[in-house]
Amino acid sequence: MSISRRRFLQTIALGLPALTVAGCRNQAPAMIATPVAAPETGPFHFTDVQDRANVRFSHTDGSSGRRFFVEQFCSGLGFIDYDNDGWLDIYAVTGAPLPGMHPGEPPRHRLFRNLRNGTFEDVTDRAGLGSTRFGGGVCAGDFNNDGHTDLFVTCFGKNHLYKNMGDGTFRDVAVEAGVADDAGIHTSACFFDYDNDGWLDLYVCRYVDYSLDRDRFCGKANKTKNYCGPEVYSTRHDILYRNNRDGTFTDVSRASGIIQPRSKSLGVVATDIDNDGWLDLYVTCDLEPNLLFLNNRDGTFREAGVDYGVAYNVDGAALAGMGVAAGDYDNDGNMDLFVTNYSFEMNSLFKNTGHGAFRYESIRTGIGPPSLVPLGFGAQFADFDNDGWLDVIVANGHVLDNCHEDNQALEYAQKLQIYRNVRGNKFEDVSNQSGPAFDTKFIGRGLAVGDFDNDGRLDFMVMNSKGPLRLIQNETRNSNHWIRLQLEGTRSNRSAIGARVQVITKSGSQVGEVKSGSSYLSQGDLRLHFGLADATTVDEIRVRWPGSGGKPGRTESWRSLTSNQMHLLKEGAST
Repeated sequence: MSISRRRFLQTIALGLPALTVAGCRNQAPAMIATPVAAPETGPFHFTDVQDRANVRFSHTDGSSGRRFFVEQFCSGLGFIDYDNDGWLDIYAVTGAPLPGMHPGEPPRHRLFRNLRNGTFEDVTDRAGLGSTRFGGGVCAGDFNNDGHTDLFVTCFGKNHLYKNMGDGTFRDVAVEAGVADDAGIHTSACFFDYDNDGWLDLYVCRYVDYSLDRDRFCGKANKTKNYCGPEVYSTRHDILYRNNRDGTFTDVSRASGIIQPRSKSLGVVATDIDNDGWLDLYVTCDLEPNLLFLNNRDGTFREAGVDYGVAYNVDGAALAGMGVAAGDYDNDGNMDLFVTNYSFEMNSLFKNTGHGAFRYESIRTGIGPPSLVPLGFGAQFADFDNDGWLDVIVANGHVLDNCHEDNQALEYAQKLQIYRNVRGNKFEDVSNQSGPAFDTKFIGRGLAVGDFDNDGRLDFMVMNSKGPLRLIQNETRNSNHWIRLQLEGTRSNRSAIGARVQVITKSGSQVGEVKSGSSYLSQGDLRLHFGLADATTVDEIRVRWPGSGGKPGRTESWRSLTSNQMHLLKEGAST
């Protein structure tokens, strides 16, 4: 069998560090950086707390040594307030046994309830969420507008749509709602209201046309099996489901124009790229051009990834896109995009110019070079030091358990990376200065951000393939202020997914959006968090609500809101 592109890149890259040193002796190697001792204090400080928080969860990829293709990618996790008590709970997704694996007890997805004292309680059985299916990702949203957050869980096999019954329990309604689909690989998903009718629709990424009985042999000299790359399987198009407002959905993939001949989708984010009040979609694809679906405002989309400069990297190459995040990192009012990629493919930072195009900023801002060797999956924009500028967090881990055999620079388990935003101009890799959470190596996959202890500092958690769920607490200390906003739609969808919020203080303004899904297979806090630096009062908050009645939502303003608090903003209640 011919060598895969991934194998080729790893093989030719083996000699690059030595060539760089030999060719330019006054410069540090481009591929391998010499470790720098961490100072006593840094801009951030993060600590693993899953053990003392009683969040004990170990992921399985179902492997038995046979290297089935599907083992490489799962799974995700979510920060979800399922009981509406204002404290983030945790939903953890895992794989399932594949042929040859014989666990003593079947692995299950689990729900952990926040006890509001720094610890969690496993309430999986009580909630009815203990699925044993081979799970992929999770997204959250109130699809039936009853005031309770529902869950959609993607799987290798049929998907789950868990309706929140409002009494601490859930019921799987995927089949009756028409969103279970078939037995293929489903990856990321998101709820969003693409037609502005006030009801959440659903986008589901499907990866490749694969089943266990069609698992291909990829390896050296047809002797030792290795994991295949996506190029040996054909594409399965993604699915867009329209909410029928009666508890069911209709597949409108073809009618909406989202079906593409080349996709192999792994990540998706719904965001308003052109600030017109209609949500667009950006989809990351594995070894295929990334997709940008611009909303035509008539129930259809136009694919414009090439036109807008976000389909390829700066060299015009389609990369192995994994995770995706959208956020305004330079505070210019436009949603920028960040994509994690394969080893020896820098992570991509695309700046939204606001003029129908993006600019590739990975190299200029400094966020690209430190990501060259690691393989990135989950990622998110978040202001971890409350200085008013969005930082970036990335979970890393290779997909090939023997990657070091082809390239000694590669490792299967890898460290997290965190990039500090320097006033929207550049990013600094401060991973070695950010506490013990960045000292250990895991096979990182899903990542979600949220303030689980409600102390005003954003925490995060990571799902690791064949490893523990890591709950990582932000212990950064400074005098910066913050504000948190929980939005509730009345005319628009109840979760306010798609709402755009502008926070104005004496030092300027920031923009954020309420999002379902994004990162990689994961769900972050639906509440919006803004760092305020030294501002103790927010002069004005402007909320452009999601649409209803087939039109964009209206804008409301709140004035003089106090910092270091959470505020509930309800549509129509600004007076």
